Amino acid sequence: TLADSVATSSRAAKAAEDEAPCASVVACARARRLEMGARLGGGTHWCMPSAASLESMMPRNDACTAALELSAMLRERGHRFRSHGDAETVVHLYEEFGDAFLLRLEGMFALALWDRKRGRLLLARDPFGIKPLYYAAGPERLAFASEVKALLGLPGVSREPDPEAISQYLANQYVAAPRTFFRDIRKLLPGHKLIVEKGAVRAERYWDCAEVAPVAGSPEEIRRRVLAAFDDLAAVARDCPP
Repeated sequence: TLADSVATSSRAAKAAEDEAPCASVVACARARRLEMGARLGGGTHWCMPSAASLESMMPRNDACTAALELSAMLRERGHRFRSHGDAETVVHLYEEFGDAFLLRLEGMFALALWDRKRGRLLLARDPFGIKPLYYAAGPERLAFASEVKALLGLPGVSREPDPEAISQYLANQYVAAPRTFFRDIRKLLPGHKLIVEKGAVRAERYWDCAEVAPVAGSPEEIRRRVLAAFDDLAAVARDCPP
């Protein structure tokens, strides 16, 4: 998972780039640069296209739905790929559509994308929040991971509890995002993106179920479309590696 380790050395990032276009990493952003601790052969993909001005990170299998169709569409538009991973597809989608690429992803995902030219970090979580994404923002660093424990090991991230979160849990047996049990750590809401740019951190909604158009058609047509959607999901489950 993204929680295996957190980066503290830019030398590790350089080593990852030298070894392969895709590496397994967990990352934190310090000031204007993204620093990676690389672990080849693991479950997280870090990819850089040939331009090397954009980089993306996502766990293996995330957003695998429709990845082949999206990459084929991008190739038709002139994009050149160095790998077959979903993470590189994310980079090219961002180049083509900007942040609106998030609406083209299907399935579950938590991802990070670093735009080196703009000095801009984008984190995003799937619309239903199936994949978790936690972050801790400080004066000079924003760290993120898929598990809280990865962030608790960082210097400057307090273990001080969040009283409101504890109160929520005692009342509901659940802590609602963006809170966690720890005051310094927050959980990105489903269907939201977190943007780090020009020294500012802001969270924005990119997907809202209220904006989804209702399905039109006869009951039989709706039934056919629903069954076809389940067939597509079954096909994706067969195609995605464990």
